[in-house]
Amino acid sequence: MKLFIKRFLLVSFVSVLIIPPFIYLLHILFPSPFLPNINYKKNGSGLLGAKLAEADTTRDIDVLVIGSSHAYRSINTQIFKSISILNLGSSGQTPIQSNYLLNKYLAELKPKVILWEVFPGLLNSDGLESSIDFISNIEPRVSEIENQLFLDSNGKEIITLTYIINVFEFFFNPVNAKTENEKEMYLPGGFIMKKNYQNAHGLKDRKTYFDFPPNQNDKLEKGISFIHNTLPETKIFLFQAPITNYYFEAINNMPEFDSFFESLTLAENNLLYKNFNLTKQNNYNDSIDFYDAVHMTYIGANKFSEALQKDLSVLINER
Repeated sequence: MKLFIKRFLLVSFVSVLIIPPFIYLLHILFPSPFLPNINYKKNGSGLLGAKLAEADTTRDIDVLVIGSSHAYRSINTQIFKSISILNLGSSGQTPIQSNYLLNKYLAELKPKVILWEVFPGLLNSDGLESSIDFISNIEPRVSEIENQLFLDSNGKEIITLTYIINVFEFFFNPVNAKTENEKEMYLPGGFIMKKNYQNAHGLKDRKTYFDFPPNQNDKLEKGISFIHNTLPETKIFLFQAPITNYYFEAINNMPEFDSFFESLTLAENNLLYKNFNLTKQNNYNDSIDFYDAVHMTYIGANKFSEALQKDLSVLINER
Protein backbone atom coordinates (compact mmCIF):
# COMPACT_ATOMS: atom_id res chain seq x y z
CA MET A 1 0.00 0.00 0.00
CA LYS A 2 2.82 2.39 0.86
CA LEU A 3 4.49 1.58 -2.47
CA PHE A 4 1.26 2.38 -4.31
CA ILE A 5 0.94 5.73 -2.52
CA LYS A 6 4.54 6.63 -3.33
CA ARG A 7 4.06 5.79 -7.00
CA PHE A 8 0.80 7.71 -7.11
CA LEU A 9 2.42 10.79 -5.60
CA LEU A 10 5.36 10.51 -8.00
CA VAL A 11 3.10 10.24 -11.04
CA SER A 12 0.99 13.16 -9.79
CA PHE A 13 4.09 15.28 -9.23
CA VAL A 14 5.42 14.55 -12.72
CA SER A 15 2.02 15.09 -14.35
CA VAL A 16 1.28 18.40 -12.66
CA LEU A 17 4.63 20.05 -12.00
CA ILE A 18 6.98 18.74 -14.68
CA ILE A 19 5.11 17.84 -17.88
CA PRO A 20 3.12 21.12 -18.35
CA PRO A 21 6.19 23.39 -17.97
CA PHE A 22 8.12 21.09 -20.29
CA ILE A 23 5.40 21.38 -22.94
CA TYR A 24 5.41 25.18 -22.61
CA LEU A 25 9.19 25.23 -22.92
CA LEU A 26 8.98 23.22 -26.14
CA HIS A 27 6.43 25.71 -27.46
CA ILE A 28 8.82 28.60 -26.75
CA LEU A 29 11.97 26.97 -28.12
CA PHE A 30 10.71 25.29 -31.28
CA PRO A 31 8.58 26.66 -34.14
CA SER A 32 5.26 24.90 -34.70
CA PRO A 33 6.37 23.06 -37.91
CA PHE A 34 8.74 21.02 -35.75
CA LEU A 35 6.01 20.23 -33.21
CA PRO A 36 2.86 19.50 -35.25
CA ASN A 37 0.88 18.34 -32.21
CA ILE A 38 1.52 21.53 -30.24
CA ASN A 39 -0.73 24.20 -31.72
CA TYR A 40 -1.32 27.67 -30.31
CA LYS A 41 -3.04 30.36 -32.40
CA LYS A 42 -3.34 33.49 -30.31
CA ASN A 43 -4.28 36.43 -32.58
CA GLY A 44 -4.11 34.16 -35.62
CA SER A 45 -6.12 34.17 -38.84
CA GLY A 46 -9.54 35.70 -38.32
CA LEU A 47 -8.48 37.68 -35.21
CA LEU A 48 -10.87 35.73 -32.99
CA GLY A 49 -9.55 37.36 -29.84
CA ALA A 50 -10.72 40.78 -31.01
CA LYS A 51 -14.18 39.39 -31.75
CA LEU A 52 -14.51 37.83 -28.30
CA ALA A 53 -13.30 41.04 -26.65
CA GLU A 54 -16.02 43.02 -28.42
CA ALA A 55 -18.64 40.39 -27.58
CA ASP A 56 -17.71 40.66 -23.89
CA THR A 57 -18.80 44.30 -23.82
CA THR A 58 -21.75 44.19 -26.24
CA ARG A 59 -25.40 43.96 -25.23
CA ASP A 60 -28.82 43.89 -26.92
CA ILE A 61 -28.18 43.73 -30.67
CA ASP A 62 -30.39 43.24 -33.70
CA VAL A 63 -28.34 40.56 -35.47
CA LEU A 64 -25.76 37.99 -34.37
CA VAL A 65 -23.69 36.21 -37.03
CA ILE A 66 -22.05 32.85 -36.34
CA GLY A 67 -20.29 30.46 -38.69
CA SER A 68 -16.99 30.03 -40.49
CA SER A 69 -14.73 32.39 -42.42
CA HIS A 70 -17.45 32.42 -45.09
CA ALA A 71 -19.45 34.48 -42.59
CA TYR A 72 -16.79 36.99 -41.59
CA ARG A 73 -15.41 37.38 -45.12
CA SER A 74 -18.81 37.96 -46.74
CA ILE A 75 -20.71 40.09 -44.19
CA ASN A 76 -19.25 43.58 -43.82
CA THR A 77 -20.75 44.93 -40.62
CA GLN A 78 -19.90 48.50 -41.65
CA ILE A 79 -22.64 48.36 -44.31
CA PHE A 80 -25.46 47.91 -41.79
CA LYS A 81 -26.09 51.50 -40.76
CA SER A 82 -29.56 51.06 -39.23
CA ILE A 83 -28.99 47.56 -37.82
CA SER A 84 -26.80 46.70 -34.84
CA ILE A 85 -24.87 43.59 -35.81
CA LEU A 86 -22.04 41.51 -34.35
CA ASN A 87 -20.19 39.03 -36.56
CA LEU A 88 -18.67 36.20 -34.50
CA GLY A 89 -17.75 34.07 -37.49
CA SER A 90 -14.30 32.49 -37.12
CA SER A 91 -11.90 30.34 -39.13
CA GLY A 92 -13.19 26.80 -39.56
CA GLN A 93 -16.02 27.32 -37.06
CA THR A 94 -18.35 24.32 -36.86
CA PRO A 95 -21.55 23.91 -34.81
CA ILE A 96 -19.37 22.73 -31.90
CA GLN A 97 -17.79 26.17 -31.55
CA SER A 98 -20.98 28.00 -32.55
CA ASN A 99 -22.72 26.36 -29.59
CA TYR A 100 -19.95 27.59 -27.31
CA LEU A 101 -20.61 31.15 -28.50
CA LEU A 102 -24.35 30.74 -28.04
CA ASN A 103 -23.96 29.37 -24.52
CA LYS A 104 -21.62 32.18 -23.54
CA TYR A 105 -23.16 35.23 -25.19
CA LEU A 106 -26.78 34.63 -26.23
CA ALA A 107 -28.43 35.78 -22.99
CA GLU A 108 -26.51 39.08 -22.98
CA LEU A 109 -26.64 39.85 -26.70
CA LYS A 110 -30.37 39.09 -27.02
CA PRO A 111 -30.32 39.22 -30.85
CA LYS A 112 -33.57 39.55 -32.73
CA VAL A 113 -32.11 37.53 -35.61
CA ILE A 114 -29.30 34.98 -35.67
CA LEU A 115 -27.54 34.48 -38.99
CA TRP A 116 -26.01 31.01 -38.88
CA GLU A 117 -23.73 30.23 -41.82
CA VAL A 118 -23.88 26.50 -42.67
CA PHE A 119 -21.46 25.65 -45.48
CA PRO A 120 -21.52 21.83 -45.99
CA GLY A 121 -17.74 21.64 -45.90
CA LEU A 122 -17.78 22.78 -42.26
CA LEU A 123 -20.43 20.27 -41.26
CA ASN A 124 -18.07 17.75 -42.83
CA SER A 125 -15.20 18.94 -40.59
CA ASP A 126 -14.10 17.52 -37.25
CA GLY A 127 -13.75 21.08 -35.95
CA LEU A 128 -10.28 20.54 -34.47
CA GLU A 129 -8.76 23.60 -36.16
CA SER A 130 -11.48 25.84 -34.79
CA SER A 131 -11.32 24.38 -31.28
CA ILE A 132 -7.58 25.13 -31.20
CA ASP A 133 -8.35 28.69 -32.33
CA PHE A 134 -10.91 29.17 -29.55
CA ILE A 135 -8.86 27.63 -26.75
CA SER A 136 -5.89 29.78 -27.79
CA ASN A 137 -7.94 32.97 -27.55
CA ILE A 138 -10.24 32.52 -24.56
CA GLU A 139 -9.31 33.20 -20.96
CA PRO A 140 -8.42 29.84 -19.37
CA ARG A 141 -10.96 29.05 -16.70
CA VAL A 142 -12.81 26.09 -15.26
CA SER A 143 -16.49 26.59 -16.06
CA GLU A 144 -19.32 24.53 -17.47
CA ILE A 145 -19.25 26.37 -20.81
CA GLU A 146 -15.50 25.94 -21.35
CA ASN A 147 -15.65 22.32 -20.16
CA GLN A 148 -18.40 21.58 -22.68
CA LEU A 149 -16.28 22.99 -25.51
CA PHE A 150 -13.50 20.60 -24.50
CA LEU A 151 -15.85 17.61 -24.20
CA ASP A 152 -17.50 18.27 -27.57
CA SER A 153 -14.23 18.83 -29.44
CA ASN A 154 -12.29 16.20 -31.33
CA GLY A 155 -8.56 15.64 -30.89
CA LYS A 156 -8.60 16.05 -27.12
CA GLU A 157 -4.89 15.20 -26.77
CA ILE A 158 -3.91 18.09 -29.05
CA ILE A 159 -6.44 20.43 -27.45
CA THR A 160 -5.07 19.60 -24.01
CA LEU A 161 -1.61 20.70 -25.13
CA THR A 162 -3.09 23.94 -26.47
CA TYR A 163 -4.88 24.54 -23.17
CA ILE A 164 -1.66 24.01 -21.19
CA ILE A 165 0.16 26.59 -23.33
CA ASN A 166 -2.73 29.03 -23.01
CA VAL A 167 -2.63 28.80 -19.20
CA PHE A 168 1.09 29.58 -19.13
CA GLU A 169 0.71 32.40 -21.66
CA PHE A 170 -2.14 33.90 -19.65
CA PHE A 171 -0.10 34.08 -16.45
CA PHE A 172 3.45 34.65 -17.70
CA ASN A 173 3.11 36.33 -21.09
CA PRO A 174 -0.31 38.02 -21.29
CA VAL A 175 -1.00 39.54 -24.70
CA ASN A 176 -4.06 41.63 -25.47
CA ALA A 177 -6.26 40.67 -28.39
CA LYS A 178 -4.91 42.31 -31.53
CA THR A 179 -7.11 44.10 -34.02
CA GLU A 180 -4.56 43.83 -36.81
CA ASN A 181 -1.85 41.51 -38.09
CA GLU A 182 0.28 41.36 -41.23
CA LYS A 183 -2.57 40.15 -43.42
CA GLU A 184 -5.80 41.33 -41.82
CA MET A 185 -7.53 44.18 -40.04
CA TYR A 186 -10.44 43.91 -37.61
CA LEU A 187 -13.30 46.35 -38.12
CA PRO A 188 -15.84 47.08 -35.35
CA GLY A 189 -18.69 44.62 -35.49
CA GLY A 190 -16.51 41.68 -36.50
CA PHE A 191 -15.73 42.09 -40.20
CA ILE A 192 -12.19 41.02 -41.10
CA MET A 193 -10.69 42.94 -44.01
CA LYS A 194 -7.76 41.43 -45.87
CA LYS A 195 -5.00 43.91 -46.62
CA ASN A 196 -3.89 42.24 -49.83
CA TYR A 197 -5.69 39.87 -52.13
CA GLN A 198 -3.86 37.23 -54.10
CA ASN A 199 -5.62 35.12 -56.68
CA ALA A 200 -5.87 31.66 -55.17
CA HIS A 201 -8.65 30.08 -57.17
CA GLY A 202 -6.74 26.89 -58.01
CA LEU A 203 -8.27 24.09 -60.07
CA LYS A 204 -11.77 24.79 -61.34
CA ASP A 205 -12.89 21.37 -62.58
CA ARG A 206 -12.43 19.21 -59.48
CA LYS A 207 -15.65 17.57 -58.28
CA THR A 208 -16.40 17.60 -54.56
CA TYR A 209 -18.60 15.45 -52.34
CA PHE A 210 -19.34 16.21 -48.68
CA ASP A 211 -20.44 13.53 -46.23
CA PHE A 212 -23.12 13.97 -43.58
CA PRO A 213 -21.32 13.51 -40.25
CA PRO A 214 -24.03 12.96 -37.59
CA ASN A 215 -21.95 14.62 -34.86
CA GLN A 216 -22.01 18.09 -36.44
CA ASN A 217 -25.62 17.75 -37.57
CA ASP A 218 -26.63 16.85 -34.02
CA LYS A 219 -24.73 19.86 -32.67
CA LEU A 220 -26.49 22.12 -35.18
CA GLU A 221 -29.91 20.89 -34.08
CA LYS A 222 -28.87 21.18 -30.43
CA GLY A 223 -27.88 24.81 -31.01
CA ILE A 224 -31.19 25.59 -32.70
CA SER A 225 -33.09 24.12 -29.74
CA PHE A 226 -30.96 26.09 -27.28
CA ILE A 227 -31.72 29.35 -29.08
CA HIS A 228 -35.46 28.70 -29.12
CA ASN A 229 -35.49 27.67 -25.46
CA THR A 230 -33.48 30.73 -24.41
CA LEU A 231 -35.01 33.36 -26.72
CA PRO A 232 -38.24 31.96 -28.20
CA GLU A 233 -38.94 35.08 -30.28
CA THR A 234 -35.52 35.17 -31.94
CA LYS A 235 -35.51 34.23 -35.61
CA ILE A 236 -32.81 31.86 -36.83
CA PHE A 237 -31.69 32.35 -40.42
CA LEU A 238 -29.57 29.43 -41.64
CA PHE A 239 -27.76 30.46 -44.80
CA GLN A 240 -25.07 29.56 -47.26
CA ALA A 241 -22.98 32.54 -48.26
CA PRO A 242 -22.11 33.06 -51.93
CA ILE A 243 -19.20 31.05 -53.28
CA THR A 244 -17.76 31.00 -56.80
CA ASN A 245 -20.01 29.59 -59.48
CA TYR A 246 -17.43 27.03 -60.54
CA TYR A 247 -17.02 25.66 -57.01
CA PHE A 248 -20.75 25.63 -56.31
CA GLU A 249 -21.33 23.60 -59.46
CA ALA A 250 -18.53 21.21 -58.47
CA ILE A 251 -20.27 20.14 -55.24
CA ASN A 252 -22.10 17.01 -56.35
CA ASN A 253 -24.45 16.62 -53.42
CA MET A 254 -25.39 20.21 -52.61
CA PRO A 255 -29.12 19.43 -53.15
CA GLU A 256 -28.92 16.90 -50.30
CA PHE A 257 -27.71 19.59 -47.92
CA ASP A 258 -30.34 22.04 -49.13
CA SER A 259 -33.00 19.40 -48.44
CA PHE A 260 -31.60 18.73 -44.98
CA PHE A 261 -31.58 22.40 -43.97
CA GLU A 262 -35.04 22.94 -45.41
CA SER A 263 -36.32 19.94 -43.44
CA LEU A 264 -35.18 21.62 -40.24
CA THR A 265 -37.32 24.66 -41.01
CA LEU A 266 -40.41 22.44 -41.22
CA ALA A 267 -39.86 21.16 -37.69
CA GLU A 268 -39.12 24.49 -36.00
CA ASN A 269 -40.86 27.85 -35.77
CA ASN A 270 -38.87 31.02 -36.45
CA LEU A 271 -36.34 29.04 -38.48
CA LEU A 272 -35.49 29.95 -42.08
CA TYR A 273 -32.98 28.69 -44.62
CA LYS A 274 -31.59 30.30 -47.75
CA ASN A 275 -28.83 29.28 -50.13
CA PHE A 276 -27.68 32.57 -51.62
CA ASN A 277 -26.02 30.70 -54.47
CA LEU A 278 -29.48 29.84 -55.80
CA THR A 279 -31.09 33.28 -55.69
CA LYS A 280 -31.83 35.40 -58.73
CA GLN A 281 -29.74 38.16 -57.19
CA ASN A 282 -26.62 35.96 -57.37
CA ASN A 283 -24.79 38.00 -60.00
CA TYR A 284 -21.33 37.79 -58.47
CA ASN A 285 -18.21 37.69 -60.60
CA ASP A 286 -15.82 34.86 -59.75
CA SER A 287 -12.74 36.93 -60.55
CA ILE A 288 -13.76 40.25 -58.96
CA ASP A 289 -15.93 39.26 -56.00
CA PHE A 290 -13.87 36.29 -54.77
CA TYR A 291 -10.16 35.90 -54.05
CA ASP A 292 -10.41 32.10 -53.87
CA ALA A 293 -13.08 29.48 -54.46
CA VAL A 294 -15.15 30.29 -51.37
CA HIS A 295 -14.10 33.66 -49.87
CA MET A 296 -15.29 37.09 -50.96
CA THR A 297 -13.18 40.14 -51.61
CA TYR A 298 -14.05 43.47 -50.01
CA ILE A 299 -16.01 44.39 -53.15
CA GLY A 300 -17.95 41.12 -53.06
CA ALA A 301 -18.66 41.42 -49.34
CA ASN A 302 -20.10 44.89 -49.81
CA LYS A 303 -22.40 43.65 -52.59
CA PHE A 304 -23.63 40.75 -50.50
CA SER A 305 -24.05 42.82 -47.34
CA GLU A 306 -26.16 45.42 -49.11
CA ALA A 307 -28.47 42.70 -50.44
CA LEU A 308 -28.57 40.91 -47.08
CA GLN A 309 -29.48 44.12 -45.26
CA LYS A 310 -32.85 44.14 -47.02
CA ASP A 311 -33.67 40.60 -45.89
CA LEU A 312 -32.66 41.38 -42.32
CA SER A 313 -34.73 44.55 -42.17
CA VAL A 314 -37.82 42.53 -43.09
CA LEU A 315 -37.08 39.84 -40.49
CA ILE A 316 -36.47 42.38 -37.72
CA ASN A 317 -39.66 44.30 -38.49
CA GLU A 318 -41.70 41.08 -38.50
CA ARG A 319 -40.99 40.41 -34.82
